[in-house]
Amino acid sequence: MLTEQYWPLPPISDIDQRRLTELVDSIFEAKGYGRDGDYKTLQEEIDLRIQFLFMNYREAPTYDEWVAKREAEKGTAIEEVRKLIAAGESGAVEFKQSLEYVDPTGYAAVPDAQRTQKMAEDRKGVTHSALKTICAFLNTKGGTLLIGVHDSGEIIGIEPDYTLLGRKQDRDGFENKLTDLLKTRLRPIPHNLDIRFVEIDGKTVCRIDAPAERAPHYLDNRLYVRLGNSTEELTGRDLEDWLTGRV
Repeated sequence: MLTEQYWPLPPISDIDQRRLTELVDSIFEAKGYGRDGDYKTLQEEIDLRIQFLFMNYREAPTYDEWVAKREAEKGTAIEEVRKLIAAGESGAVEFKQSLEYVDPTGYAAVPDAQRTQKMAEDRKGVTHSALKTICAFLNTKGGTLLIGVHDSGEIIGIEPDYTLLGRKQDRDGFENKLTDLLKTRLRPIPHNLDIRFVEIDGKTVCRIDAPAERAPHYLDNRLYVRLGNSTEELTGRDLEDWLTGRV
């Protein structure tokens, strides 16, 4: 037996609810008087408000505040990052939720004796994933890595990573950790990376722009490239052919 599927209704403020009700009532009135132009304008506003409710409600308490906020962000680094997130991941853009942090609540089913080791191993994997993306961008056509953004596009922020930084649990400590990783694990050391921090909705996103480099770059003596939306290691004949093509 088939069951109907419903999209969960997001929270809505009294102000937005009243305005939507007014718009719907106005549409019925416009239709009744045959004013098609008025109807279309009202419908466009409803569509924008519905988009806010389902896609952007975390960014501001009300639609009008969200519009004002977006207007203030025009031409800023925040708008640039929002556009990258809205466009989604691609061959030149990738999102990583963190540089090292893993959520401890996801390990509740792991036996106590193994939990610490398992989390440590997974943290290493998370870090490796971010570094190999940077390496692959350098070896291909360049690209942008956003740390603190979930694959879905939800902004998580790098603040959870701060808890793993020892005494300096802030943005500077995060940048020091990232820089040390790049200096010790990538060869040659990438000197042309542009690392910036953008605060969005009270959360910090680390933006790393990596240019395409002529010299091959290696992560832990392994070479990675971008193939479509994924990062792949080259080995054997594929690696030889790729290196020959760079000469």
